[in-house]
Amino acid sequence: LKESKKEFNTIIFNGFKEKKAPLKRIWLCSFLKNSKNASIEILEAFETEYMEFIKETLYIQRNGQSSTLACLEFIDKSFEDNFVSLKEKMNNIMSEFPKSHLIGDVFLKLTLSTSLDSSERLRSVDLLKRFFQRDPELVGMSIIESLEQALQKTEVDSEASLSYRYIVPVFNSISQSISNKAALTRVLVRLLIVSQFPEFKLKSGWAGLALNAKLEPSKLVEENVDEIIEKLGSIITDPNSAKSSYGECAVKAAAYVAFINNGAVISPLTDLLDSYLEVDQLSHLTAEEFEIWAGKEGELVINVLENGNHKQVVSKNSKDYETLKWEEEVRKKQLKKGNKKLTKEEHDLVKEQMAKESVIRAKLWNVALRLMGGIRLVNQLTKEAEQVDNGRDVWFPVAVGKLLALVQNTNSSLLVGDSAVDTFLGLSDYISNRLGSNRIFLGLAIL
Repeated sequence: LKESKKEFNTIIFNGFKEKKAPLKRIWLCSFLKNSKNASIEILEAFETEYMEFIKETLYIQRNGQSSTLACLEFIDKSFEDNFVSLKEKMNNIMSEFPKSHLIGDVFLKLTLSTSLDSSERLRSVDLLKRFFQRDPELVGMSIIESLEQALQKTEVDSEASLSYRYIVPVFNSISQSISNKAALTRVLVRLLIVSQFPEFKLKSGWAGLALNAKLEPSKLVEENVDEIIEKLGSIITDPNSAKSSYGECAVKAAAYVAFINNGAVISPLTDLLDSYLEVDQLSHLTAEEFEIWAGKEGELVINVLENGNHKQVVSKNSKDYETLKWEEEVRKKQLKKGNKKLTKEEHDLVKEQMAKESVIRAKLWNVALRLMGGIRLVNQLTKEAEQVDNGRDVWFPVAVGKLLALVQNTNSSLLVGDSAVDTFLGLSDYISNRLGSNRIFLGLAIL
């Protein structure tokens, strides 16, 4: 209709106020889908109702995938129309998402959907391309952040109604060639890490995405090397990310960029490796600190209520070690169970000691994460060196020297187990081929 008609408006308003949620949703979705040729007068007449529905659907992410698709199509149409006031309102909706990853969540739930039919899924991909062209940084970064959050979960398992087998068009959509090269570059640099996840099955990897954007991968790495190395380092040593799939992607990304442009990357990457495997960070750690580190958070390790509040950890060299250790464990359990009523002073002492132990435990975890980060980097670089030139002549001697010093430090095994030894022996596979099967024995002989 070119103009609003009262009788029609009444019918539509009644539909929007339907008490049964499914029926109300059908009314609103139908309105949004079929408003392509509606006049501004009609759109303004129902603005309060459909704006509330759009925000509820996109911000809270309820009402289902069909409703989400209808909302995005309406927003897309609004940007194409010449209705300035409506366009401004849609701009506000896109910029006011309560969390930065929610735009990405919205698009991924459509583009990876197994419940939508193929035509709707492809329409969702097309919408993503159009939204990205309008605001590449907002949309692109949100998609990536949503994927980062998924990969940081202990077990990466997409929802039952989503499948990563549809994700390649999503990556292509946010790496398309656009006029805003600065924003495109920032998106591609951040894409580097998540693109390493094997389940995404990107045929040509991150370099293929850069080429899809009409940008040179090697040059992208060279111009953003400091940002890349800093980001990789922060993830590899982050206690919330290091052991996740996201942390594994960061390790793989480090070796990947060493291949893409080892001239630009290998020096800062080797410096990172050198600092992570520095043995001096172990030299000031005490037996008591290791005992605390091995304990559980929230459980007191050093009993400050005993006579001599600064009691040392029971020595394993003592002839009465087993008895003393047993007595210490009994006292800890009694304290934990609260069998003894504590005075205010004693309670304060325990609280203060637990805070100190938390700080010590965090300090040792930081050292352990750095050591394991360095070891994982060496493992990945070693694995890649078998097939590509990744600057081995630079990082290999540093890795050998650092790992050898590490395995000679008795404290290192308390934090990383046998990982340093295993990684050192793994390096022996890449010395002179003339030694053949004797290479591993050379590594053992050095140890």
